[in-house]
Amino acid sequence: MALGLAMILAAWPASAQPHYTSAIVSQTALSTPEGYPRPIRNWNSRYSVGVVGDTSAIGLSLIDHSAFFAPSTGFAPVITEKHITTLMHPYSDTNTTITDIYVANDYAFFCGYVYGISAGNQAIVGYVYLPDIITGSATLHCGIIPGIERLKRIVAYNTEGEFRVYAIGENVIHPAVGATYTWEGILEIADILSPTPIQYHIEWLPASASFKKEYLYDVLLTNDYVVFVGHNYSPPFNDMLHYRMVERSHPPLSAMIEDVYFMPVPSEVNSRVASTALEDNLIAVSYVNWNASSFSYSTRLRIIDLNVADNVNSQQMIRPDKIDPIMIDYLPQKGQIEMLQSYNNPYDFSSWFPSYSSSYTSTILSPSNGNDYQYVRCLNEEMFIASSGPFLYLQDPSISFPASDPFCPSEYEVPIEPLPNLPIAVLNNPLYTTSGYFSISIIGASSSSILNKVCYSEQ
Repeated sequence: MALGLAMILAAWPASAQPHYTSAIVSQTALSTPEGYPRPIRNWNSRYSVGVVGDTSAIGLSLIDHSAFFAPSTGFAPVITEKHITTLMHPYSDTNTTITDIYVANDYAFFCGYVYGISAGNQAIVGYVYLPDIITGSATLHCGIIPGIERLKRIVAYNTEGEFRVYAIGENVIHPAVGATYTWEGILEIADILSPTPIQYHIEWLPASASFKKEYLYDVLLTNDYVVFVGHNYSPPFNDMLHYRMVERSHPPLSAMIEDVYFMPVPSEVNSRVASTALEDNLIAVSYVNWNASSFSYSTRLRIIDLNVADNVNSQQMIRPDKIDPIMIDYLPQKGQIEMLQSYNNPYDFSSWFPSYSSSYTSTILSPSNGNDYQYVRCLNEEMFIASSGPFLYLQDPSISFPASDPFCPSEYEVPIEPLPNLPIAVLNNPLYTTSGYFSISIIGASSSSILNKVCYSEQ
């Protein structure tokens, strides 16, 4: 490997410096078993925010990856963390799951659930002011939302000096012994930084049985809208992709949320949907489709213009098995989408170009150690970062030749072809609303650590 790398570097112009293309590191403190979901979001060019925890504590960390963006030194980039964690019950890792993080301005907002308070689960929402983690003076704010058991995804934004939060979640319904299904809800908090108690509203989507309901998988923030994406088993939809949305500037409980937009093609989507916001008011949605005539599965990507409720571009990648996309995120400086999806390895990362309207060849990156990554997010608008338990994976997706370290991800090519676009219809489908108040508590303590190198690659 050393000789091959030396030959490559010798061919570079004298003014060019090698740069890092891949790095996989593992947390040295508060590490958890591989595969445990650890949400992550980018904050700025130097830091990302991730979840840390072990059997005694859970919290957030600032991941300093500035060395990854600097010219290569010939050694692994030094990546460090600053933690803010709590040891207080019930917020220990054995009872608490943080399912998502969203960064707005200099705040990181998070959601999840706590197990074992009174009976069953109770949803949590919280936040931390990120600059205070750098100085070691941060406080972690967290509160329990009554009436909903779990929250799965969250977004937040500043409007007229107030931070508004939207999250999607669910309650588990037990209609009979041994039978369960989930009842999906949309949480809205108009001003989460206001003094407690804080008012919230939950919009409950229709659900009468396990196969007569709406599923939600993501909440997105575009220029003008908050969008809730999923698929629907309930008649008249029958396995159709659908979304609801509200205007970002709307007052709480806007009637717009009761309109459901859907692609009126039965059996187009019969499982989870991954989605991401693009430029302006465009979103991308991805899912697996079964083609009954060719007896094959394909992973599909559809671009929707929310301004006109129109499917404006569509693509697909043929794959022989049903493998749902886990997560997608948009890299604006590259104009591409990075998709996390299981295939040859536990989880692969494929690149899609949402503006392409003809066939093209894309790249799939596969981590060699087979980590089952659960999250992938844009990193500094041009790269991506993924997490799996104690492992963090940083990658420049536009590498021009194979990794210089054989333990770093390998790549292979895959064809992507265009698809006909589908129509979008709209139907008024009223929701049931509940409201209440919750309080925010202050918890947390700070520490720091250096992450261990698993691999690094440069070119």
